[in-house]
Amino acid sequence: TKEEYDKYCEELMKSPVDYKTIDGYMINTEKGPAYVKYNKETELLVIYTYKGNEPVTITGFKRPYRKFQGLKYTEYVDEIPQGK
Repeated sequence: TKEEYDKYCEELMKSPVDYKTIDGYMINTEKGPAYVKYNKETELLVIYTYKGNEPVTITGFKRPYRKFQGLKYTEYVDEIPQGK
């Protein structure tokens, strides 16, 4: 459901990157910088930006880790610092 989608995306956006379970990096979009986080256990990927101090979901979906890594190599700009 939409509510579940929003809930899971919000949880992942607010989860700190630890590079064990939660991986993350920054990308550039037409509207400026955005952030990508991936949960290796759930295979959930979320792309988001900030409006003020609040994260705002651009999109979220399930993706196998291998495809996440492929996307990372084509879009990567910088790492999200561990703990952020």
